[in-house]
Amino acid sequence: MVNKEFERMVTQAIEGQQEAVAELLHRLKPLVLSYSKRYGGTRGVDEDAYQEGILEILKALQDFDPSRKIPFLGYITTKLRHYYQNRRRKEKYHYSLNQRINGEDNTATLEDLLEDEKVNIEEESIRKEEKQQLMAAIKNLSPRQQETINAYYFKRQTLKEIGGDRSIHPISVAKTKATALKNLEKSLKNLK
Repeated sequence: MVNKEFERMVTQAIEGQQEAVAELLHRLKPLVLSYSKRYGGTRGVDEDAYQEGILEILKALQDFDPSRKIPFLGYITTKLRHYYQNRRRKEKYHYSLNQRINGEDNTATLEDLLEDEKVNIEEESIRKEEKQQLMAAIKNLSPRQQETINAYYFKRQTLKEIGGDRSIHPISVAKTKATALKNLEKSLKNLK
């Protein structure tokens, strides 16, 4: 009985009877409030969301085709749900990394909270300290040993290239390099 009465009211509203339109909007108000509260963005129910829902019902009355044998209540329920879901997607907030974070001093930003996973400050510090120690140890080598270590490890020259530059045999360069490495190892052990 209620469904027939509701469908008769829908038919009258589609035909343009203002009283039927007003009554239909009154009966669908709880549905609009429910969806505007559930899907109405981050603030929940607000007047704009409610008014937009009412406009969707009025548009639905113009678009509704009774010959398709779909109940209007099911049609409008689906239409409103999709409308509010799409509205929420469009309203997604965009945050700036420069946005201030509420706190005691109010000076921190979202960017301050980001952690660079590629950089490990502790490891970087240790590596820097070890490099400084190595460079200091190299300076304690004889000039010939320093030249050999620099040419071999930093300039990436072969033993033959280093020997050719100095007019000495590559075996002599290898011996100089081996002695330099032993001296570096002793020097670095003493630092620990």
